[in-house]
Amino acid sequence: MEVGSASSVLAFIAPFYNCSIRLPQLHDRTVLDSGSDTLVINSRLSESLGLKFDGKTIVGGAGEKTVEAGRATGVSFQLPGITVSGLTVTVLPLDDIEADAGRTVDGIIGYPLFSRYVVEIDFASHIVNLYEPKNYQYSGTGERIPITLEYNHPHAQAKISLSKGAAPIEAKLLIDTGAVSMAAILNTPFVESHQLLKIALKVLPVPVGQGMGGEVKLLIARAQAIQLGRFQFSPPVIGLFQDKKGFGASEDINGLIGNEILRRFKVIFDYSRQEMILEPNAQIADAYEYAMSGLRLRAEGKDFKTFKIYRIAKNSPAADAGLREGDIIEAIDDNAAGSLTLPQIYQMFKQENREYDLSIIRSKEKLQVKMKLWRLI
Repeated sequence: MEVGSASSVLAFIAPFYNCSIRLPQLHDRTVLDSGSDTLVINSRLSESLGLKFDGKTIVGGAGEKTVEAGRATGVSFQLPGITVSGLTVTVLPLDDIEADAGRTVDGIIGYPLFSRYVVEIDFASHIVNLYEPKNYQYSGTGERIPITLEYNHPHAQAKISLSKGAAPIEAKLLIDTGAVSMAAILNTPFVESHQLLKIALKVLPVPVGQGMGGEVKLLIARAQAIQLGRFQFSPPVIGLFQDKKGFGASEDINGLIGNEILRRFKVIFDYSRQEMILEPNAQIADAYEYAMSGLRLRAEGKDFKTFKIYRIAKNSPAADAGLREGDIIEAIDDNAAGSLTLPQIYQMFKQENREYDLSIIRSKEKLQVKMKLWRLI
């Protein structure tokens, strides 16, 4: 599953053997997604790769829709001296995910990699290490978290305290490296059964994100704390699914843990031993913030450097500034929009009380707009 853009990436759909991959050189290629149960290839590449479809499949995820996709079996991937054969690949368009992420997404690699290797993701140094399970021995001081594998997805038990004084609630959560904007997102049945909308001190309707199943319906809140193993995260920004179909409506699990927690660690996924190991990094004490503009943008054009306003939250800085859906951001202060990436823009919009001068194109008219940020949640 993917909500919003993904921060962990690998070279395009390739198996590796006891090696390191430096992510900055490969950041625009393929999403490394523990929430995906398959290998996905962007359909625009299928012809050049010579893939021959031998069937179709239905793909879903975050969002309420399903998508018909091509399926190719018996696929092999190679690196010098290494071949992994007999793989099944799902082929479908990833245009919406690319626009939401602001970069090229050639594919998504999930369970077939995590099931074959011990996968070590060092978020601080942007390095992924892969190890043969039979030869792997962990000798560090990290916290070992038991996981269960259900439908090829890793799950862990966590405790969530939504408000001060409220008893913590046990939750089974998917560990999802493809969900990047929040600490956790809780599924609709879990939200409803525990009446979380009545407990939450403040709930914010936000512009939609994009998942494999289309637009994602979310409310945003701040939890008092999330407990995972010996680690407590406080006060994290969480999402509350409102979807009635798809992953967010599933009753099988209670939600997911995303990269706003995972990025604070070196995370080791060891499916062979059914455990995840967490080693804190220098980001462990970072504040939990959510974008303060109320904007949802889509990156368009060949190089994803045209930033169009896709959605605007009501009663937000963007709405107060008079911005409209369809406006194109040409510059932010003295920075031409083309010199920035979409993640950089979202990061800029996390600074409370910061005021920006925005150069906007609306239809054929150029406008100057001031937008002052405030904390929405």
